[in-house]
Amino acid sequence: MIIVVDDNDMVRGFVSGLLRDEGFIVVEASGGIEALAACRPDAGPVQVLVTDIEMPGMNGRELAKQIVGARPEVRVLYMSGLSRAAVERDGPIESWAVFLGKPFSPPSLLSAVRELQAKVGAE
Repeated sequence: MIIVVDDNDMVRGFVSGLLRDEGFIVVEASGGIEALAACRPDAGPVQVLVTDIEMPGMNGRELAKQIVGARPEVRVLYMSGLSRAAVERDGPIESWAVFLGKPFSPPSLLSAVRELQAKVGAE
């Protein structure tokens, strides 16, 4: 399962639609609290979290740290309109995550997700 988190309905729908079209099982969340609920232990296996960095309330990095803390096998794809340098002002991107700048192409999104999915359980 892939969890897609973005407070922008259009972006979340676009990303989720692309992933579903490729056969992935996708759960959508509009923010951190909703994503944490989707990640509860009885929800089944989660392979990848795709999350925006900047969101109201809990930002994407805070969300990712909570989810990976509870489920170390999860890999994270951060999406942001900010540059990588701006995102890394709060520290380097974690070893279990990759960064994809917005706007991005469908092939680059799918490539990043597949790369992360291949790493689940491989480390």
